[in-house]
Amino acid sequence: NRAAGDSITPIIDTRVIPRLPSWPKELVKMYDTIEIAFIGDIMQHGGQIKNALIPGKDPSDGNSYNYESAFRHTGKYLKGADIAVANMEFTLGTLPYTGYPQFSAPSAIASQAKESGIDLFLLANNHILDKGRNGLEKSLNIYDTLGVPYTGVYRNSDSEAMENPLVMECKGVKIAFVDYLQPVSYTHLR
Repeated sequence: NRAAGDSITPIIDTRVIPRLPSWPKELVKMYDTIEIAFIGDIMQHGGQIKNALIPGKDPSDGNSYNYESAFRHTGKYLKGADIAVANMEFTLGTLPYTGYPQFSAPSAIASQAKESGIDLFLLANNHILDKGRNGLEKSLNIYDTLGVPYTGVYRNSDSEAMENPLVMECKGVKIAFVDYLQPVSYTHLR
């Protein structure tokens, strides 16, 4: 029995401890860690849309908007992650561009999100149908042209069956992303 305050000295035979290589921290991080950054909800209220419009440009052109300032402080973190994910809480490309309660944003915000390092867009949210079926289809077309994967919304049940869950591979590891929301009645869109 030990008396209170006595310490235990471990007896280890150093001849049986394997010598492991000492890896630089950069290599350990590179091969042993996957960094995933999540941001959102990215939204567009009326004032944000107005402030992003480039002076003298056509407000009906989705590329007449500059969103660099929206990602100025987050871009380095997004680009530093292995995978950067953003929840896009609006439809894209349907005029008029509006904020609450029916969100519709210019395509330029999705382009800037991509340029800022976003690798995956999450689309399942309560505003994806704010501009009806037309707004949803325009949004998917814009995301498709950007070449950035998205999940949570599908063109039909066949594409949902093939693409859900979305699986991305990073550093030899497969990661499944599932994006969903509670059931919402949009029967008027059928």
